[in-house]
Amino acid sequence: MRSKRILTFLMVTLLVFSLSACNSKLALFINAKTGDSYKCHIVVNQTTNMEYGDETGTSTQNMVTDFIIAVDDVDSEGNLTMNYKYDALSIETEENGNKETFDSKNADADDPVSKLYNSIIGKGFLVKMTKFGEVKEISGIDEFLGSMLDSMGIDEDESTQALMEQMKASLRESFGEDALKSSIEQSTRVFPETENIKVGDSWTIENSFKSIVNLNMEATYTLEKIEEKIAHISVKSDFEVDDGKSINYMGVEMLADLSGKMTGNIKVNINNGLLSEGELNQEVTGKMSLVMPAMDGGESQTIELPINITSKATYTTTKM
Repeated sequence: MRSKRILTFLMVTLLVFSLSACNSKLALFINAKTGDSYKCHIVVNQTTNMEYGDETGTSTQNMVTDFIIAVDDVDSEGNLTMNYKYDALSIETEENGNKETFDSKNADADDPVSKLYNSIIGKGFLVKMTKFGEVKEISGIDEFLGSMLDSMGIDEDESTQALMEQMKASLRESFGEDALKSSIEQSTRVFPETENIKVGDSWTIENSFKSIVNLNMEATYTLEKIEEKIAHISVKSDFEVDDGKSINYMGVEMLADLSGKMTGNIKVNINNGLLSEGELNQEVTGKMSLVMPAMDGGESQTIELPINITSKATYTTTKM
């Protein structure tokens, strides 16, 4: 049960970890200043339907995350050094009539998942990116992951060593430099490097999301209008799992065959180039194949689980 709850935390956190920092101006780029701080509030409501033979299991997750983003430095070419930190986190899950709620503001000291949530509050990592949102370097990841593992209070003796190694590998897949770089760039590297953007223009950005599964995404953005120094931009994107090669997650071999679409609208402050608010709707369909290891001299078995995931994300960014 403990491993399942921790896995739920990792998977849901992964979906919301598209941190918010967008570009704009009519030469569209990030124009934040050294010393600026922003609070990003993200709400994600997700429903997952998975088929088990003749039965369908439904689960819901509602997640609220607050990030503090501080601009530590901007050099002469506009490259930014930004400090990302978790400020608050709460998750409510329901599956088969069983509801569980976790809140970093009211953590249960005896609950391992609550400890995991609390361990990341006030912690984060440093990001260096160009003014066009391309991430060049992320530092502080080892300390961030170490605090998560330490919070679980699992002694690394011989009986738990294999489990700890699996959890470390899984955390690196979810929160390692490649995963965070891909996640951040989905919301920062969204504009073409041109000074000729005007209302009605559309452009396409190809990106990849590297994590537990690798996704390839192609997104089309359209500048719909500009009102009161806010750029209104519509978003349409298609994505699919890269190649469909098998992965090992927490000791279980999985094969993902997933694709989906995302649509929505974002509003960007053209003075500082940061996202002010937005709403994105996503649907993912396909199947997950679990390879069950052979037991008692038998052969391994593959279980296919058709899956459908719908989610809605809303977010706001305000200057502090």
